[in-house]
Amino acid sequence: MAVATGVVLGAALLTRAMLLPFAVLAVAWLALPGPQVPPLRRRLASAALDAAATLAVLSPWLIRSHALTGSYGLGTEGGQSLYAGASPLLFAKFPEQKVDESLAEVFSAMPPGAKVERDTFSQGNPARESDWYAYQAREQIAADPGGYAMRAGHKPAIAFGPLPAPRHGPIANAGYAAWWVPLLLLGLAGAWRDRRQWRRNLLIAAHSAALCTVTALIWAQTSHRAYLDLYLMVLGAPVLVALLPRRLRDWLAG
Repeated sequence: MAVATGVVLGAALLTRAMLLPFAVLAVAWLALPGPQVPPLRRRLASAALDAAATLAVLSPWLIRSHALTGSYGLGTEGGQSLYAGASPLLFAKFPEQKVDESLAEVFSAMPPGAKVERDTFSQGNPARESDWYAYQAREQIAADPGGYAMRAGHKPAIAFGPLPAPRHGPIANAGYAAWWVPLLLLGLAGAWRDRRQWRRNLLIAAHSAALCTVTALIWAQTSHRAYLDLYLMVLGAPVLVALLPRRLRDWLAG
């Protein structure tokens, strides 16, 4: 099971690199103590097998990345994402429109001198270009830490907010809110109701926290967050059932 989990994590990371923080937390979670868990030796073995299987799946891509760019990485756009996430222009059109519209604004606003500096530094190497953007992102943050902190807090609020990102028409927005807000409240109530199962729910919390962290640094549309809805459905289902009339609950149980 640990090997299978590692294979799935590796495949997920090849599809969406932003899951990397969760993958690291998931491996650590396997070794945690708790009620009705295997002995420490077996937990550590499971964590090691999980990590090894994940790395085995990622290895061909990492080797290819090193051969092409001289560095091991899941992608070469991390620096660009950090740069765009640090820019006030990220909200030029987002969340009213797709984030791609704002990204076009961010990168088109770069002065010609900065582009020349970027090209000189990178020499056509995508990894070095990503490093240049990451350095520029740190410079932007240092120049306006307060503004950056406010924007970083606003981005998870967009991803988990009552309206979809990007926005749709009034009817679609209202329909989304009518579905999402009750689901969120039921899920949170279910997590509190199920709080004694802390070890199991800790992994769900880690998944949510990892997404919030990445979102605060970069951005997230509703589609990026949608997979967490499954957790909310599972946690909220017992709460919803408990709110039903007893005769209906008995009928459902029978």
